[in-house]
Amino acid sequence: MFCSLTSLHRHRDNHYHTSRKCLLCNLFLSEHENSRNHLLNAHNIQRPMTCRCCDWIFLSNMEYCHHRMFLKGTRTDSSYPLVLNEYPPGFHYGEESKWLDEPKEILVKWQMQTLNKMIPSNSPIFTASSSETVSPVSTSSSRAPATKKGFMIKDILGSSE
Repeated sequence: MFCSLTSLHRHRDNHYHTSRKCLLCNLFLSEHENSRNHLLNAHNIQRPMTCRCCDWIFLSNMEYCHHRMFLKGTRTDSSYPLVLNEYPPGFHYGEESKWLDEPKEILVKWQMQTLNKMIPSNSPIFTASSSETVSPVSTSSSRAPATKKGFMIKDILGSSE
């Protein structure tokens, strides 16, 4: 048990029980590497925002808000996170999640495609961990180009056909 919500968040920020992938450099982070420190040291990103329903990390509060609005159904697109993990949206809220099922399913599909995307072995950023694949965490008891900051539902649904 944690004495406060802040203690729980600090614990989740520093103890990793899932694979985490930086979408800026397309590499999986080591189990000892803090996501925020990676963003600061490798990409000079000062104040990223963490979504507490899934622990995905976004560039700014605005992009984080777009993510939450998409999950609530009040927005038709979602921002790309900077660091992605295996937790689906709403995972940390459990059964009482207020998010709509359809947006969650769309984000989980995109999440799995993105986490399992391989880096070509001839790429200068390829490492052994680049070829890892992941599966979604059970819910039962390359960042996009700079010109594109998020994705639309049709981007996800159209990619499987």
